[in-house]
Amino acid sequence: MEKNVNLNSAARDDSSSIDGIIGTNHKSKLTRKIHRNLRLYDSFVRNIQTKGYGLVFEKNKFYIAKFDNIHTPECSCDKLIEHQRPIFWWDFCEGSFQERLKKFLGYRAASPIYSLSVDQEDHDIKNRDGKIILRVSISKITFPDASQKNFVSAHPLLGYEDESRKLIKKLIQGLSNEENEEALGLQVERFLLPDEQIIFPKRTIELSGEQNVHSAVAKICHVMIRAARQNEPGIIDDIDTEFLHSYRVSLRKLRSILSLIKGAFTADVTKELKDEFGELAKKTNQLRDLDVYLLEEEALKSILPESTRPGLDRMFSDFKSERKKALSQIRRHLKSKKYQEKISRYQQLFCKGDLGYGKRGEHTIGAIIELELKRHLKKVKKLGYKIERDTPNEEIHELRIECKKLRYLLESFNSILPKKSLEYVVRKLRKLQNVLGDFNDFSVQINSLETYLDENKDLEPETISAVGGLILNMYQKHNEARGLVKERFLQFCDEFTTMEFDTLLNFREKVSQ
Repeated sequence: MEKNVNLNSAARDDSSSIDGIIGTNHKSKLTRKIHRNLRLYDSFVRNIQTKGYGLVFEKNKFYIAKFDNIHTPECSCDKLIEHQRPIFWWDFCEGSFQERLKKFLGYRAASPIYSLSVDQEDHDIKNRDGKIILRVSISKITFPDASQKNFVSAHPLLGYEDESRKLIKKLIQGLSNEENEEALGLQVERFLLPDEQIIFPKRTIELSGEQNVHSAVAKICHVMIRAARQNEPGIIDDIDTEFLHSYRVSLRKLRSILSLIKGAFTADVTKELKDEFGELAKKTNQLRDLDVYLLEEEALKSILPESTRPGLDRMFSDFKSERKKALSQIRRHLKSKKYQEKISRYQQLFCKGDLGYGKRGEHTIGAIIELELKRHLKKVKKLGYKIERDTPNEEIHELRIECKKLRYLLESFNSILPKKSLEYVVRKLRKLQNVLGDFNDFSVQINSLETYLDENKDLEPETISAVGGLILNMYQKHNEARGLVKERFLQFCDEFTTMEFDTLLNFREKVSQ
């Protein structure tokens, strides 16, 4: 049995004060007094914090703990393959700790966020007979702003639970001078928050169905460009590959909204914006492609028989060299005066909405969303119903693009669409997109691997054989994905999804009622 209680910084934590609280029928004895320095780690987007946990480093050892008991390890690991900053889940030896951290971080890196210190005192509480009935630990936690908070962990011994419960109540009343105090977990979270709010490409952007198209599109574009720019330092410092991925997603969504909601701005401004942001995204293509390959190095090697896997070492070595060059180019690009001036100018234009009204700029966004949802759903169904086993790859890729456009519409305007129906439709659409994405990824990988063989004539026979084995495997998976496309499409077009989509397509009518 364990009871944890949050107490305030005014707690009296010496043995004599505890004796005064528990009364003359019991005595306390100080058994241990220690000082600890803890360093908390998390990713840029706070993957660990959002789950209510912290990754803590103490004395060359990492552990995971809940915020409400941050100084007590729940899962620990003292074997780190390489302690670097930042750290990834794969830097740890295999085991339960690595698996748990993998679920928290994914491809994200964790870096030191802040440090705190803990002064801990352990006490044994004895009754009149000299029997230990309760063990108490009092930890005074000092935060980066010098504020303090006390935390009590009480462990009643077997057979003394009832008597201990009364003592714990006395300790709570005696060691805390304030009511409704901020919980320890909340205080830890407060220091883990970044200096400015993190903007996610998929975040909900609050819009009104009655506002005009010009202001709605300008607001979405402004949020997307801010989301992209937040990732620039992480790309330059090469912290993890997700910074580049988020940057690209933000730019892609920005361009898609300009295409999906035509007429928000004048035709020449829209074309300029699409061209400029398309070019910015294009500059990152090579680096992202290489990142994907290198992240999947172990998985790709595992496809082949163990005896042939060393044949891929040359290819991945080449990819790592290419990535260094591609990263250097991106760094120079992002740091350049030309890029900084251009991106800042567009950010200001979107912020002010000073972009000139297009043909549909004055229309209400709610009405236009209805029209565009109907139009793109019709396109998706037209393409999907035509797909058979021998459908050309290009037509399946076209379906993938249309599904992506439909998804962007749903996500970008989720604040004005019925939530329940939206979640159901997006969930079903995501399943279709997953298999379409696999189909496309295998197409891209087949093409890039074949290009690698064509462009490198000095490859060793074992490398050619290993890469050839990967290509054959990709063709097989490509065909398997193709076979699933029609099945997932029909699931997306089933009766229940159609009903929920009808709700989305008539949301303005339902609101007015």
